[in-house]
Amino acid sequence: MADLFRKKSFEFTDVSSDDKGVNVVKALELIKYSKFYQNFYDLLNIKEIENEFISIPGANKLVETMIQIENSFEKFDLDSSFQDLEFKNTEEFSITFKNIKAPDINSMLESDEFTAKPIYSSQTDFFSGLFNMDKYANKLLSKGFRDLVNTNLESVKRILSTIQLKDKRYRIVRDLEYNYYLRGITSKQYYDYNNNIAVFIGLMTVHNEMKTSNASFIVQRCEFNESYVRVFFKSAEIKTLENVGRLENIIEVSNDEIKREALRFSCAFSISYGSEDEANKTIYIKPQRAKSNILSIRHNILPQTAIEQLVELSNYKTVQNDLLKDIEAISKIKKPDQIKFLVMRKIKSAKSSELKKSKNNILSELTNKVEDLGQLLEMMHKIEMLAEEIDAKEYLRYVVYEALVYKK
Repeated sequence: MADLFRKKSFEFTDVSSDDKGVNVVKALELIKYSKFYQNFYDLLNIKEIENEFISIPGANKLVETMIQIENSFEKFDLDSSFQDLEFKNTEEFSITFKNIKAPDINSMLESDEFTAKPIYSSQTDFFSGLFNMDKYANKLLSKGFRDLVNTNLESVKRILSTIQLKDKRYRIVRDLEYNYYLRGITSKQYYDYNNNIAVFIGLMTVHNEMKTSNASFIVQRCEFNESYVRVFFKSAEIKTLENVGRLENIIEVSNDEIKREALRFSCAFSISYGSEDEANKTIYIKPQRAKSNILSIRHNILPQTAIEQLVELSNYKTVQNDLLKDIEAISKIKKPDQIKFLVMRKIKSAKSSELKKSKNNILSELTNKVEDLGQLLEMMHKIEMLAEEIDAKEYLRYVVYEALVYKK
């Protein structure tokens, strides 16, 4: 199960040389099952560009990757009262949803109940909503006391039966083998701006930017799983950093289907420090969210409002140029070994669970000596490669940016 939901990625080096982009018609397949299809079709004026070709190399692989994921899972939102939940002493903690009355869900399930295992943070979120018993329950479960947890849950059910509570909405994921998973607890004011919508809007937005300017882009990298996506659209515009290498601008489009911010456009950068033939000698760096953010669209925003907000993307150059002024400080680094120690200190104190698997190997690499900026960048590249989890790599991008640019 762990590998089923693990975040994966592909780089531009994994893209076929024949992949010059994708037709708008094919990109539309991303949203053909969305209830917001017509909203986005109309609001983005797709009829006027439906016969156009999106000349972004790697875009075809991006679309096919997202469609493959969509075909591998079924997702639905279920409204349920706590009284309709059942807890059994199974090997792993699970929740049985009973008395399902939604006709569309019943027809899909061919039953009025199913059992789901919590994944990601949904178990903690579930217990947190029950008198903040998350730490207590998770501790008991980690020690194997599932029967005690279930006893507590039955007591909670009796208490809540005397209180008039609104049903909660649960995001359920079903795999091809008909295993059910609780992905998260959402809101009644939740609009399902899913990964496919995020990628579609990203492609359309970058496509329109290319038509109105001299810019060109490629899909440099994509990180994804069934409920999350992050795409790096790298600009062909290159800035030379003295004593460093080539700095490349990136528009990052990211989406988490469960978290508050459904769709985010941000600025990121890559530094190529080798020769032009050494495509692997690249590191990604990214400022903290407040500095890198171009646009955020939350799950509770109406589609009409969301599309209207996309005009803010025209300011992406302003955000990039402000960051470039800071990034120029990298050229002035005189003592690269001190930067290495800043990164090491941050890694040592990091609490990130995603970093746990790779932490010792990364710290071991950071004990090596660096004598110039080139060696420092090579070391930063190596520690990113050592990071096993996608989220750990993302954490390192922030840490490395802070050290290189702000010396902290």
